[in-house]
Amino acid sequence: MQKAILALCIGLAHFRACAGAGAQAGGPEIHPALLQAEGEGAFPVNIFITMRAGIDAVLAANSDAAAAASFANAAARRTALHAALQAHAAETQGSLLRVLQAHSKAGQITSFWITNQIFILGADASVLDHLRHRDDVSHVAPEAVVRLDPILDLQVGRGEGADD
Repeated sequence: MQKAILALCIGLAHFRACAGAGAQAGGPEIHPALLQAEGEGAFPVNIFITMRAGIDAVLAANSDAAAAASFANAAARRTALHAALQAHAAETQGSLLRVLQAHSKAGQITSFWITNQIFILGADASVLDHLRHRDDVSHVAPEAVVRLDPILDLQVGRGEGADD
């Protein structure tokens, strides 16, 4: 009976560890590939940080019929949305950006206001450790590089005898 209870406890602990994928209570979800890199000491890595205060509320406030009617034209509406997203990112990323810029091992930092994310080129393990304790970060993921097939140059209608 004790072995069964011990096995159940180990199983539940493993399930919770896997289900959280590195998340701590109140902290961000850390992508499993970053946890693996951390365990292997494979740093620096390029990471994307997604802020907990996403852009949904900003988009919703600028997309309803009342908001649309308050603008003279579509260009004015786009300009207002652009300004609102930039202000939202400045407000929600400001504290973290200041900490990262003061950190000597943070690497090159780029803010993406349109998605409310921060990209770090060459973050070391201490950056990941700091992010783990922030409640304003939703998740941290490695840069994903997708290789695309080369574009084929198809010259349609340019064969012999084709009219130009």
